Amino acid sequence: MERKNNNRKKLTSLIFLLFITIVMLGAATYAWFTANRIVTIHPIDVEIVAVGGLQISADAFEWKAFLSNDDILNAHTRFVVPDNSINQMPLAMEPVSSVGDVSGGRMHMFFGTVVQDIDNDFALWTERTLDRRGRIGHYIAFDMFLRLDSSEAAGEWIYLTRNSHVSPSIGAQDRGVQNAARVAWVLPYDTAANASNAMPVESALGDLQAQTVDTAFIWEPNYDTHTPNGINNAFFRQGITTLPPSGGPALVYDGVHAEIPLAQAVKLGDAWGTGGNPFRAGGPHPEFPQYFRRVVPDYRTNSGFAATASNIQAFRLRPGVTKVRMYMWIEGQDVDCENNASGTDIQFSVQFSLTAD
Repeated sequence: MERKNNNRKKLTSLIFLLFITIVMLGAATYAWFTANRIVTIHPIDVEIVAVGGLQISADAFEWKAFLSNDDILNAHTRFVVPDNSINQMPLAMEPVSSVGDVSGGRMHMFFGTVVQDIDNDFALWTERTLDRRGRIGHYIAFDMFLRLDSSEAAGEWIYLTRNSHVSPSIGAQDRGVQNAARVAWVLPYDTAANASNAMPVESALGDLQAQTVDTAFIWEPNYDTHTPNGINNAFFRQGITTLPPSGGPALVYDGVHAEIPLAQAVKLGDAWGTGGNPFRAGGPHPEFPQYFRRVVPDYRTNSGFAATASNIQAFRLRPGVTKVRMYMWIEGQDVDCENNASGTDIQFSVQFSLTAD
């Protein structure tokens, strides 16, 4: 009993910190932006820290309490099968869209391009983009391994802490692009229903595509905050006439779940799919259900998340080794993804803990 209590004490001291700084400068095609703007990203700073019962690794061989940028980017050189790792840290970040569909261990991400159609209206076409390795791509995607030492066969719940946020970098101008940000993590099992042991190290080294169940969890930060330009975009694109700059309701949106051919490019006004009702309840997209689907994020936090009373229960982590794929992107279907949002620096900070408060 004493040993179990000691283990529990160690587990409750767990804190897992993932810190990524994204620097957005200049001006480039943001897929859902109607102006050509170049947005470059300076080298991304990644800091992952673990205390207590959790260990972290980029390759499932070298376990530590801290992972650096180099650990993540160079992990593929230490894999038994090097091609198994997916560590995408782009030098340029452009909006994509996803509804959270997963197959073969990878979220379905769609890169969009805005063109002018025969009516001189802005129209959207998309193509699926795959996770790759290196300083390429339109969004961030990387693998990591979590090792949990626990006597609890069912595992432990992991919480998204109040210290988690997406915000402008220190000294950067607030243009609101952080309000269109999304973060997701893909686990190789249904954490709510399956309480069996985690994959052994040998299996964890394999790709997530080897698993029969893949579950994606999407977090939408800053759901209640909008710049004046974001508010105007919400009016013109979704017909929302009353939207406060802060403290407002969570806005519904339809993400892209299939490629839209250039020949069938959808007018931006139709892509929102609200039919004049910005608070349309679920159901299929009224005009183009073959391309768009309602997204309901698993977690939504407002701009005052840091002042809330408790952390958010995120997912159950099994004892042993679990491979997790992290995604960070700018959601093109968000009203805050508009022309004026570029040209600034933003920072992703994700912190997980075993404690609820």
